[in-house]
Amino acid sequence: MSTPNFRLYFIPALTITLGGIIMIGVTWLGYYGIYLFLEQVVYGANYQLIRIDLLRNFAALGFALIMIPFLKLKTNHLLKAVIITGPLAGIMIAVILTFYLDMLLALFVVGMLNIALVFANQHFKGPWYYYYSAFVATIVSLLYAWPR
Repeated sequence: MSTPNFRLYFIPALTITLGGIIMIGVTWLGYYGIYLFLEQVVYGANYQLIRIDLLRNFAALGFALIMIPFLKLKTNHLLKAVIITGPLAGIMIAVILTFYLDMLLALFVVGMLNIALVFANQHFKGPWYYYYSAFVATIVSLLYAWPR
């Protein structure tokens, strides 16, 4: 393996993988913090009233609304690819768990989301980092939300 290819491909891929997994954990902790806040403060004694499905879907919508303006910033593409891995995985987990009873439909929707991301990346002429970030987010979200 030559040194230029190692620096050009392996180091960014390793950075996106490890940093993306950390960002997925940060995203999950943010979602869990919202859940704990609602459980303790808003609903108090009757925490069974929390609609987890609505909370998950609104959190995914919030992730998307945060992610879109973030992508327009003039920062390093590698940093943006690492940071969007977490919200992207959160969105995919919400989609998979929404269609949990029909996993073929869940896989279809996640596939359509990935195809939309590919077309958006081609339209904005982004580097390969975003493809790999979507790949990492898809693999982690399928491993997390797949029925056992």
